[in-house]
Amino acid sequence: MKYIIVIPERIFLESRSFMLGDPQNEQFGYFLAGINKENEKSLKLLVHTFVPAKNRSDLKYQSTGGVCPSPEFQMRIYSICKKEGYHLIDVHSHPFDSSTAVRFSGIDDRYEFGDGHEGVFGFTAMWNPDMYHASIVFGQNSLDARIYKSDIGRAVPIDAVKVLRDIVPTSSRGNKYHKKPPHDIKISESITQPVEIPPKKKDSGIGLGGNSFNEHNELYSRQILAFGKAGQESLSRTIVAVVGAGGLGSIVVEILARLGIGEIICVDDDVIEISNISRVLGSYYNDADTSNKKVTILEKHVNAINSNVRFTPVVDTILSPKALGTLKRADFIISGTDTFSSRVVLNQFAVQYLIPYIDLGFGLEPDDQGLRLVSAGGKVKTYVPGNWCFHCLGEINQRELQLELMRNEDKERQILRGYITGIDIPDPSVIFLDMMVASLGICELLNLLVPFKKRKVYIYYDMLSTKLWNIDVKQNHECLICSPEAEILGRGDYLSLEDIRDSAEIDIPEIY
Repeated sequence: MKYIIVIPERIFLESRSFMLGDPQNEQFGYFLAGINKENEKSLKLLVHTFVPAKNRSDLKYQSTGGVCPSPEFQMRIYSICKKEGYHLIDVHSHPFDSSTAVRFSGIDDRYEFGDGHEGVFGFTAMWNPDMYHASIVFGQNSLDARIYKSDIGRAVPIDAVKVLRDIVPTSSRGNKYHKKPPHDIKISESITQPVEIPPKKKDSGIGLGGNSFNEHNELYSRQILAFGKAGQESLSRTIVAVVGAGGLGSIVVEILARLGIGEIICVDDDVIEISNISRVLGSYYNDADTSNKKVTILEKHVNAINSNVRFTPVVDTILSPKALGTLKRADFIISGTDTFSSRVVLNQFAVQYLIPYIDLGFGLEPDDQGLRLVSAGGKVKTYVPGNWCFHCLGEINQRELQLELMRNEDKERQILRGYITGIDIPDPSVIFLDMMVASLGICELLNLLVPFKKRKVYIYYDMLSTKLWNIDVKQNHECLICSPEAEILGRGDYLSLEDIRDSAEIDIPEIY
């Protein structure tokens, strides 16, 4: 089993500041977390909030060499976890350790595992057997993490700590409580923190795409000059979910395949039509004649481009909970759909599972005579969970959302009454605008994975003036999706994935 802890930047910085704020005393607190149990081989603990031991009554003792929470504080947190379905991560500090390989001490071992008495890990495993219990120790320049496995009665190292945006070194040292021998681990997926590109070195034969790097260094040689071998390796280990396999989605898929991404999960239930061929890469006339699925066409196309890239087609709408569940394995989501309903669903999913989400969109508006364009452009919005979300933008058109989710019989009734038109008019689209917006989106995706510039969270491209704008976005602290009170951030599997098409609140019988 691979274990990963995912922490939003705001929570990470808050907890680290508290932990290292007093160089004379160790500090203690708890992360309350959800889980993303992708399969039997991988488990992610998704940090929802940080609860520090701030009051004297929260601590039994505190000094430079040790810290221990009070039984009252412990039981209050344990009870919250049991009642609300949280999993638990104990957090404490070694402020005296300025190394790049902080480690758990003997005192930490006795507290967690016991020494002639029962440790906290064993107690919580019996008291709340459904709860995963892990721990983190902060040093000045590193951290270490481990998780308790009740079936073997000891802890194993956390494989990676993923901080959404920031990056710090980390270490994991084996001891008698660890199943694995001593080794170092690193924080995974630095997001938006600039890094130095290492100097060129002789190829070392590092594995990539299932083969030695030397076999593929020519294929990726120009990219390696830009991002280095480490960057290319990060690409080869990354899973990207692409929602929509039309003009935007097919371009995104092709670029990712040529970049050498590890896996592409592509979700779309549509078939190719004649009007798609001018924009959907990999499609041909015979695909339209035989009504081939878009994802099936892209799977064949990707295999022809780069057989080292795994392509997972999902023939379904993203509004389906089953299809949405396939995205749990993804490291990033990038969407090129043109509906408000898909954005609503993906936005909450990203908040719930702490997965960065990039939304692509474009628009073309001709004049009344159809002789010239009066406006044309695109948007790239990059959401890293823990900050604002798309609901904070106020860009969800509720009327259009209601129309998209309305049952067919209700829509027909509205058409008969004259409240809405019964004719679906397709939006204008051209491949070169799709390519421009898709390329901007891929640039932001790569900047999350292999940081090389300051992150732009909202980019607007005006095609007619050939200009780009960056728009500042602030979190709405009363947001029903991403605010702490919403209880969605990082809750993961605790919240079921629902089909919003069945929601009574969305199904409005009359629209005036």
